[in-house]
Amino acid sequence: MKIKAAFCILSALLILVVGCATKSEENITENNVEVPTEVVSEAYPPFPMEGYGREAMGKVFPEGGMAFGGRMDEAIGTLREDVEFSSNLDYETAGASLPFSFPEEEYQNYPILLSPNGLVGTTRMFTYLTVEEKDGMIYITNTSSEKYNVILSGEWNGGITIESKDADIMVTLASSTITATTTPALVLKGGNTTYIKLEGSSLLSDTIDNGKKGALTSDGNLVIFGEGEVEIRGEKKHGLKVDGTVEIDGGDITINISEMAEGNGISADDAFLMNGGKLVINALGSVYGEESKGIKVNGIEGDDPKGWIEINGGVILIESVGKGITAGFDVDEDSETESVDDDPTPNLTINGGWIRIHTTGEPYEVSEDESLSPEGIEAKNELRINGGIIEISATDDAINAGSLIAINGGYVFALSRGDDGADSNGVFTVSGGTSIFVGAGGIGLGIDSDADRNFTYEGGKVIAIGGGNNAPENALSFSFDVSSSSFALLDENGKAVVALSLPLQSENRNVMVLSDSLETGKTYSVLSDVEVEGDENFNGLFTGNVTISGGNTVYSALTQAGASGNHYSMGGGMGMKNGGAMEMGGRGEFPGAMDMRNKGEFPPSVRGEFPPVGN
Repeated sequence: MKIKAAFCILSALLILVVGCATKSEENITENNVEVPTEVVSEAYPPFPMEGYGREAMGKVFPEGGMAFGGRMDEAIGTLREDVEFSSNLDYETAGASLPFSFPEEEYQNYPILLSPNGLVGTTRMFTYLTVEEKDGMIYITNTSSEKYNVILSGEWNGGITIESKDADIMVTLASSTITATTTPALVLKGGNTTYIKLEGSSLLSDTIDNGKKGALTSDGNLVIFGEGEVEIRGEKKHGLKVDGTVEIDGGDITINISEMAEGNGISADDAFLMNGGKLVINALGSVYGEESKGIKVNGIEGDDPKGWIEINGGVILIESVGKGITAGFDVDEDSETESVDDDPTPNLTINGGWIRIHTTGEPYEVSEDESLSPEGIEAKNELRINGGIIEISATDDAINAGSLIAINGGYVFALSRGDDGADSNGVFTVSGGTSIFVGAGGIGLGIDSDADRNFTYEGGKVIAIGGGNNAPENALSFSFDVSSSSFALLDENGKAVVALSLPLQSENRNVMVLSDSLETGKTYSVLSDVEVEGDENFNGLFTGNVTISGGNTVYSALTQAGASGNHYSMGGGMGMKNGGAMEMGGRGEFPGAMDMRNKGEFPPSVRGEFPPVGN
């Protein structure tokens, strides 16, 4: 947030200085304006500025925000309208589970019948398992290296602790309802792996008086599978609090975190792995400073540090006040040792599955320790998307990574209602897939990679919409402005390269298009306010046999539009040509070009105007 604020100041003053230069340069003629190179190199103000914070910013920005593309945000951080996801893709196939096998025959069944009046019935007595009822709690302990399947069915008002130190253990939730009071509903101890099989419909719940960290806690690894369903209610803190790795291979899991809870849907110290099943998280905790996240992997320093998240299949649906999914180990904030060898690697990889995330909290930053950034998907290190269907509507960055965002396949729709569609604080690469990134406008970019040189394109289709966009220097792209909820980029034969109809007004936002279909030397045009139909619809992006009707010509005769510089709208349209030439215009024909590098000619009919800066 601090970096972006400083960037806005620099950008606004650059726009102001360039605008003034076009009016005051001494050698202006009727058809030519020579733009001195020092306008570009010396446009940045000296720092520190006199006074910091919103008061100082008000001297540069209009009251309440900054103008890009001839529009002003009502306030920095003001949230934009939400959208409804709408697609006809094959979600069932995308959300399919990977094959999973588990040697249940190696585990001895030990059924336990639960009763709400305090009775506990067992059908096997001569084993190494001990079952004890004490003070309204049930303690089940495996005192050997034998493997057991503890089958829980019925109702129990109290917590259940299952401990197995010398062997992995299996727990079958067979239509069981466990409601704890001062403890988690289910405590798994021993440090080994617990395999939970879901049969029928079960419920695990704690209360506000729970003295531990979750409705279900484990000091080892946790693997969930089966064909049944379970609801986990977190009233005090987390839904699942696992010291090891959480792996989901099957079942229908719903985690509900109450508004007064101070925890996440899933909090795992080591890692999170999703191969199948369905996971629904409603992380509604809105206590200030403790807002709920959907899934967080904390990362723990040690001999075998992990910190990663991997999603290969299944369905994940998250609504959260805070971040949706985050591999959250931050080296600067979380390291406790000087060595980096014991640091976790907070990478997030999506190879398949269907993921839908909606964050609701309003971002704030009071200090480093007091802030809220409700990003959709975050990796503190690397984020790689190789497949699947990902749909995000977030109040902060829709996707964010500390060092790398790599889009190699799949379908991605990432919309931010308050900041960037995609924000990489390092490298941004695209080699495949279909991606739509929508920023909030103003300082909310479609794609933010800090600089064009950090962006590499090798294939796939990308549409980025926002107050501006970074674009790759190594590839042909188009950058233009549209004030409409729909537009089409057409080739010289009238065939749609991109046809997009979003359920929100673009409000003169900058659009950047990358596609394998773009060809150097070809002529393209842009229509707005079009009606679009097609075989395939991915949140308004139509492909296949696309039919376009109606619309207004925004730009025509666009040729060789390429990336150069940060693409911000400046009232009219702005296209960037290979070699650094910048074309500016309003609606209709693109007039001439202004070459910022080689002092080319400024067109006599510039329809676009610089936005007002200041009051």
